Amino acid sequence: MRSLGGAADLDPDHAGTITVSGLYAYLRREVQISTDQRQAPQLGDLSRNQSEGEFFFLNRARQVRAKLVPPWEPVVISSAGDSKVLSQENVPDKQERWTTLAGTAALAGPSVVMTLDGSFGPHELQATGADLRIEISMSSTSARYEQIEFRTPFINQSFSGSFASGFGGPLMSVQLDTSFSVTVSTTRPSPDLSLMPSSDGGFRLDSFTTSSCNFSCYQIEVAGTWKLTEAGSTTTGMISSIVSERGVGADASASSIDPAGFPASTRLKGFSWSANSGGTPIPDLMNQTVGGIPIRLFTTHMSFPGVRSIDLKLNSDEAMK
Repeated sequence: MRSLGGAADLDPDHAGTITVSGLYAYLRREVQISTDQRQAPQLGDLSRNQSEGEFFFLNRARQVRAKLVPPWEPVVISSAGDSKVLSQENVPDKQERWTTLAGTAALAGPSVVMTLDGSFGPHELQATGADLRIEISMSSTSARYEQIEFRTPFINQSFSGSFASGFGGPLMSVQLDTSFSVTVSTTRPSPDLSLMPSSDGGFRLDSFTTSSCNFSCYQIEVAGTWKLTEAGSTTTGMISSIVSERGVGADASASSIDPAGFPASTRLKGFSWSANSGGTPIPDLMNQTVGGIPIRLFTTHMSFPGVRSIDLKLNSDEAMK
């Protein structure tokens, strides 16, 4: 969605038109970076005899800004069936213009606490450092979070133990090496939040809590690789555990918005956010049978201290050009 929102829009002469080749170039670079060079997307053709032509995606907002197409002309239809075109000057308030701004912050503090269990016994894993990306759409009277994404760096963790396949059987030494990152991200925009003037000349943005969307605004994804070594033999696999059911909790506190620079940019002040996996079931990180011995690694709970209070500059897509 980030690439279709403009990041993969590489042709200044055809702004707002994203081709498959541009999408592929962006995704290949970003996926390789986010997986620490462990994954590289490849282009494929579903047609048996090679497709003619190519898919492409249009981003009308970027096309309008580049003056390649005219803006929409809203039409109001009366109960009698009459219609009239509204000019930009007399569009009703509900159709007021929104501007989307985004910013990213690198955080240095604790990022995730995981309670791990399984074949190697209980462990508590703590990691530090994360990237926080915030995308907000704003009008003159309200705003909404389009995206909040909290991503940890890769976490490398090893486990070892001696196992027997049955009572009285010989012991087998097993080592499990894991490397994964954890991402908490919104799955839908927040409700529209009010912008209230504050005494310092700025504005106050309402808090955004998951209770406002029945605890179904966010998902948690654990992604990476595992390597299992025993008796000189190595088995590898992927970690892909996604928690997308109702239950993930995350809250963004009320924050201050500095209107200076809007609509090109703005500043989010005193932003606080934290999350946890709640009580929702979490799929196993790995589950593999080696030499007749089932080896399993899972987590029962994850919490994300997030950020207590930061100031973050947000830029519009036009300003980032």
